[in-house]
Amino acid sequence: FMQNVSQAEATEAIPVTEREKTTFWRAKRFRNMECMAATFVTHEFAPHAHDTFSIGAIEAGCQIASIRGEREHTGPGALYLLNPGEIHDGAPGVQEGYRYRMIYPDIDLLTGILEDVTGRTFKGTPSFSRQLLRDEELALDFQRAHRLVEEGTDQLRAEEAMYGVLSDMFARYGSEIISPPGATGRTGAA
Repeated sequence: FMQNVSQAEATEAIPVTEREKTTFWRAKRFRNMECMAATFVTHEFAPHAHDTFSIGAIEAGCQIASIRGEREHTGPGALYLLNPGEIHDGAPGVQEGYRYRMIYPDIDLLTGILEDVTGRTFKGTPSFSRQLLRDEELALDFQRAHRLVEEGTDQLRAEEAMYGVLSDMFARYGSEIISPPGATGRTGAA
């Protein structure tokens, strides 16, 4: 049995060392979305899943992660595009560890952002077909947007940057999952 957890809970399950740094916060402008910037040197994540999307990019070093039965080494320029409920883990792939930035938007938030940017209504649920991939341009755009959200000094600029990069990620790697007729809406509410 695998329960879905927040990223803070996943990190706290195995305590980090003094050489490691994690910063968690909630972005109020993004419906209180959980955000994280972290450097892990020895910390390993046990297999876990989230109720939200897990979207992020590696800034430095190397992480080894398993998802969908594939074990991959990811480094700078790598993106993580995990759908809600997808079981994954993570561990440093090099002695120096890795540094990355992540956000955890729920289905309604990501759907709303995509609808706002594209001007079209989703009839289903957004989904990413590839979870670990290399796209240096998008990774850098995501890191810039994430830093703006973290700094919080120019909320409008941060929102525009994050909306833009999430829309670009979905345009390149996303698809819309259409529920069969009579199925419940995207959040499972009747």
